[in-house]
Order: sequence, then C-alpha cells, then structure tokens
Amino acid sequence: MILLWAGLAHALDHHVLHEGETLLDVAQAEGVPVGALRALNRLAAKDLPPVGTVLLLPGAESSEPAAIVLSVSGTGTATLPGEAAVPLSTTRALPVGTLVCTDPGGHATLRLATAPHSHEHDDVTMLGGTCLTLDASWARDERRASVVSVRRGSIAVLAAAEGTGAVTVRTGASVSTSTTGGFRVTVEEGASRTEALDGPVEVMGAGAQVSLTEGTATRVRDGEAPAAPVALLAAGAPRYPNEKTQLRRPDFAWAPVDRALGYRVEIASTPDFTTIVLAEDVGSSPWRPETLFLPFDEGALWWRISSFDRTGFLGAPSVPARIVLPVGVGP
Repeated sequence: MILLWAGLAHALDHHVLHEGETLLDVAQAEGVPVGALRALNRLAAKDLPPVGTVLLLPGAESSEPAAIVLSVSGTGTATLPGEAAVPLSTTRALPVGTLVCTDPGGHATLRLATAPHSHEHDDVTMLGGTCLTLDASWARDERRASVVSVRRGSIAVLAAAEGTGAVTVRTGASVSTSTTGGFRVTVEEGASRTEALDGPVEVMGAGAQVSLTEGTATRVRDGEAPAAPVALLAAGAPRYPNEKTQLRRPDFAWAPVDRALGYRVEIASTPDFTTIVLAEDVGSSPWRPETLFLPFDEGALWWRISSFDRTGFLGAPSVPARIVLPVGVGP
C-alpha cells in the first residue's frame, strides 16, 4: 500500500483511492485542480496510483495534537518524533508521527480527530502488544479524517457518532477505511485481517478492493488482493455473572456458539469498553480461571464475549453484562 505524505512536516486531509476512481475524479469531487493534486502528492503526469493509495488533499493542515490518550490499562509507551519513549499516560497529547505501543496485557484508547464545534470524535482502542503510528488527524467543521499505521497487534475503531469521520488504518498488507467506524484490524504473520463489526468498511490490497458489510471480514496477505468476504460468527450471550448474580469467584459462562473455535472475554470499567482492563482468549464456556486480578477500586465493571472461527476471524462482541461485586468489595 502507498501512503504519499511520508516525510511532510504536516499531513493534510486525505482520500483513499477506490476501485474505478481516477485522480481526475478525486480532483473534481474535492473541487481542486488535478495538477495541484498531483503536485501535492509528488505524482508525475504519467503516474497512475493504484487502488488503496492514500492521497493528500490540499487546504487544511493536520490537527495538533493528532490524538489524546483517553485511557490506559496496564503499561505502554509513546515515542514522539525525535524524542525518547515515555510511559503512556491518560490525557497525554500526541502529535503526528508519534509511535504508540501497549505492552502485553496492556490496553489503551486514543481519541483522534475531534470536530471543533460539535466535539464529535473518532476513537481507537489498542489491545495488548500493539504498536501504531499516528500518520494524520484533521478536523474542520463537521468533517474529520485520521490515518494510523499498525505495525503489530490489533486495534478496534469504535463506531463513530454523528458527523463524517473518516478513519483509515494501514498495515503492511492492506488499507482499511470507513466513515462510520465500527471495525477491527489485526496484523498477522505475513497478512492482516479486517472485521466489520458495526458498519461498512472498504479494504484494499495489491491494487484490488473488497467492500465489507456489517458482520463480514476479509484477510489480506502480503502482496495479494483481499480474500472474498466471509461471515463472522455471532457472539455468545453472557449468562453469569450478571446484575442478579454477584461475582464471588472467577466463574464466567455464556451461550455456546455453533462452529466457534474459541472466545474472547473482555472486562472493562466503562460500559462502552473504552477502558478495557482484561482481554483473555479462552477455549469454551464456562471459563473458571484459578486467579483473576481485577481493579476493584473501580465503581463498576462490565464484561462481554466474542467468538473466534476456525480461520481466526473474531466476531462482534456481545451486549455487555454488568459485574456485581459482593458487599464490602470495591469502593
């Protein structure tokens, strides 16, 4: 995949070149001269950028900062351009070019572009062992645009609120982009996979494109076109613990899902799961770990479940269930 603004001091708004589009189409749609579009992206008159190319659009410099750390669980680091790595901490401002990493077992949620008047925003959640680079973040009026490059691990782009927020996720194998959020991208050995959880996603690789609808996914291997979309498995509905059963010991159970090879159990201190405190892949229901370390100083906890299929695709999570702690445990 090609990202054409590498090396620029400021990244601008962007457009991902879709199948059947030309530079002239993009220039006309954005109301800019095609020559200016070529010059900004350092394209010669004969250059024909392939599908999946991320094109700069003139007219607006990147937002400063590119992101704010919304929440951190466990540990991680932020490496700002030209600086040494520092511990990842809540409310830290991150400029364009920052490398953000979570340690194994750590999680973080980053707030990307935020509309200046309505304050609508785009968020991404990083699972443990994930590293990404903030390539761009831009907002003007109600239009928002962000680009991140995932080097390893997995991120979830949360479903966007009202307003147009284009989030593009680049890996070594693919480019995934959506204006509604609600998708997950995971880097694998020699490939990446994209799962559409709450809305449509366009996925490009090797000059080809596939369109994912909610509940479908694709895998892109290095140098190859995206595979045909496959249906994701449903989530197993949580059974216990719930609001009527206290968590006296670490016992979790959910409705089994046909053809599921395994499940991901996630626990968070917020019902929107922007603050994940645990994510564990398990084989079957019930799950009864010998020990379970949870932040009992939180006001409340929630948990949810997702299903893996035999090829590794992870479906959308279930509706969260609240965890009720015994009397005397917690704040």
